[in-house]
Order: sequence, then structure tokens, then C-alpha cells
Amino acid sequence: MKIQKLIIVLNVFLSMSTYNPIMPIMQNGLKLESFGDSSISKELYDYILANLPKGSTILELGSGWATDQLAKYYTLYSIEHDKKWINTYASNYIYAPLKNGWYDTSCIEENLPKQYDLILVDGPVGSTARKGFLDNIFLFNTDAIIIIDDLDRPNEFEMIHILAEMLDREIEIYSGAGKKFGVLTKIKNKDAINL
Repeated sequence: MKIQKLIIVLNVFLSMSTYNPIMPIMQNGLKLESFGDSSISKELYDYILANLPKGSTILELGSGWATDQLAKYYTLYSIEHDKKWINTYASNYIYAPLKNGWYDTSCIEENLPKQYDLILVDGPVGSTARKGFLDNIFLFNTDAIIIIDDLDRPNEFEMIHILAEMLDREIEIYSGAGKKFGVLTKIKNKDAINL
């Protein structure tokens, strides 16, 4: 009985505290995270900060906790299929529900910004769904830096190599926190791109 009372008192105290190490932090009913796991790695975040001038524009496919972190330094456009993430962070959200396994392209076409400096592919959820980016590459400004997250998964690893071949780009692969990400950077032969 004393243990139950202690637990109740502890829970009441923690619910009144601004810092709660036991309960997950919640915002709009969503569990907020940190770098890694289903979010981008800290290494990917640091890569962006080191290589993309502050104030630049990022187009991200899939949003989450890292959206909030990137929005502190960049203008963000987030293509998101899950309504519960829409307007959670300081991003310009493009709601595009999944249609045939990928984002509804009509929603993207209507709302895509004209200019962006980096494309971060970290959605939609699931490994196979992201390959829709390949089928719809014509929608995007492929002169931008393109980053594919989760290269530790075979489909994403294959996807970045197909993209590099399609766009005649070089790949840089980085590791961090149990995850890998890849960056398509330099255009090998700018005249060869004919999309």
C-alpha cells in the first residue's frame, strides 16, 4: 500500500514538473523523440548544419521530431501523409496522403515550392514506400543536394545507387548511431542530365 501511494505521489510530482525523465514528452498526442531511431541521426543533422548555409530551404519527405530542430535554421517544406503531424512544427506542410504506396502526387504538384536547396528523403514510413521517389523524380528539382536516410536498409541503399546513376551524381555515405545516410552531391557531367 505504501508503495502505491509513493508511486501516485511521484506521478503527481512528475506531471507538475517541466522535466520528466520517466514519461515520454508529448506534443499534440505524439511522442517526441531525439536523434536516431525513427528520426534522422545526429550525424545527419550535423552534416546538414555544416554543409547547408543557414536560411536555405529544405524539402523533406516525411516529418517528425527533427523537423523542429531543422526549422530553427532553415525554411522547411514537409511532405507528410499522416494528418497528426501536420502543423506540429514550424514547417510549411504539404499534406499528401498515401496513394498506391506513395504520396498523392497531385497534392505535391499543387504545393511544391519553386526553389529549394536540399531534398531530405526520410518518408513515407516503411522501406519500400520510399522507392516512389524514383518513379516521381520528375516532380523535383534534381539540382538540389539530395539526402536519403536509412541506407542501412537494402531498399534505400539500392535507391540511392539508382538515383546516382539516373542523375549522374556522386554518392557519399555516412554512418552514425546505428544508421547510415547518403548524399548525392556533385553532378559528374552536368550536360548528361536530361530529365
